[in-house]
Amino acid sequence: MTNSNTTGANKYSLSNISGSEGANILGSGLSIISNYQQAKSNIRQLKADAAARIGFGKLEAERIRRDGERVVSQAQSELASSGLDVSGLQGQAIQDTIKFNSEMNAYERIFTAQNEANALLKQAEILKKQQKGGLVQGVLNLGQDIAKAMAGTPS
Repeated sequence: MTNSNTTGANKYSLSNISGSEGANILGSGLSIISNYQQAKSNIRQLKADAAARIGFGKLEAERIRRDGERVVSQAQSELASSGLDVSGLQGQAIQDTIKFNSEMNAYERIFTAQNEANALLKQAEILKKQQKGGLVQGVLNLGQDIAKAMAGTPS
């Protein structure tokens, strides 16, 4: 049994590809590569943005904590200058409330940053799936175009 490269009267050959078909095929191939690279770049950017959001959230939380410590110090100073016992129950309750609120605000900022980062990472994952699907479809379409051109069949 012999293997034939013919379909009907058309023989598959590179010589059947016209100059304009070759240019179109090359353009399609370059477009596939360009789209793939652009999607990869967008995915990297989304991941970098997610990491930056988390980092910023942590920095912001530290700033909130430092501000809380500053407010506690000011409260102690004001309590002492007003003649109240800083180490007494009322003074301690005020300090504890300030520290608690500060820590809650810090955790809220970290939580918000993590949620923002998760949303960006989800976008990156969706884009990655779209990129793979687009790449496969683009390559399949390009293969069909090449096969038609090699067979001498108009696209």
